[in-house]
Amino acid sequence: MALSLEASVEAFYTAFNRMFHGDLSGVEAIWSQQDDISDMGTTGAIHRGRSAVIALLTSESTMGFDGKLMAVDRRIIEAGDPVTA
Repeated sequence: MALSLEASVEAFYTAFNRMFHGDLSGVEAIWSQQDDISDMGTTGAIHRGRSAVIALLTSESTMGFDGKLMAVDRRIIEAGDPVTA
């Protein structure tokens, strides 16, 4: 079952806030299972491929971040079906 855009955004923030405190399970569940993903980590380096991205996030989950990831003035605009090529 696909989540609504709002529910997807909430899942993202929930997962990353848990990751910051050592629980990577939410991020692993919502992050793409495909190998064509990338992520720019805390060092600014780009990590490509699911295994590299999950390894990066696993490392970041042990850094002991303090605080909470949140959007202060979040606005979500959803427009029709995406264009496919």
